[in-house]
Amino acid sequence: MQNKQFAARLAESMKKSGFTQRSLAKAVGISQPTVSRLLKGTLPALAVGIHLSTVLNVDHGWLIEGVARWPEIKFDDGMRRRLLKARHLEGMEVADIARLAAIPEQTFAAVENGNQVPTPAMLEKWIACLNVEERFILEGRGRMFKAESRFILIPPDEIEQRKQELQRLRDHADFLARRVERLDWELAESIKVNRAGPYHPRIVNGVRKRATWED
Repeated sequence: MQNKQFAARLAESMKKSGFTQRSLAKAVGISQPTVSRLLKGTLPALAVGIHLSTVLNVDHGWLIEGVARWPEIKFDDGMRRRLLKARHLEGMEVADIARLAAIPEQTFAAVENGNQVPTPAMLEKWIACLNVEERFILEGRGRMFKAESRFILIPPDEIEQRKQELQRLRDHADFLARRVERLDWELAESIKVNRAGPYHPRIVNGVRKRATWED
């Protein structure tokens, strides 16, 4: 069944999100010829249609039937600038947010560039990923960031490296703790020697030797 209106909505969504036929096929997990048939008006299967709407960040009902369930969001340039500022201050890349929100990177880039308006669902995920206050993003009032962060971003290929670094730091911390204990003991013993009477090199050397053995 051919549906020219569906084809037009799909093409419009692809253009706003910056998808080519090849990149959309890869993101959805279908072949490029399948995308080509969809752009000619072939309606997708239910699972493919849902995946398409998720990747393109559009409502499934609007994409397939032209009926939107999401209310129109008044996303203005001020909100876009505040989101961009919050991302920069958090030290996050677009790829970081896309990975956390499970939404294609092209979609976030299109919103930041002012070429696409996010749905309420996408905006909610974006705000959560940035750990910012919703009131600040929507109204520009109040504090920007929440008191505590809910996300710790560690790329998968760096996890093992972080574990090794953590172990090295723990080992070093143990070494420092033992050194503090030794110095504390040496000082205590030195005070005892000084209070006992004249300086005795033999006793002090014994203290140092004992401390070395305990290492």
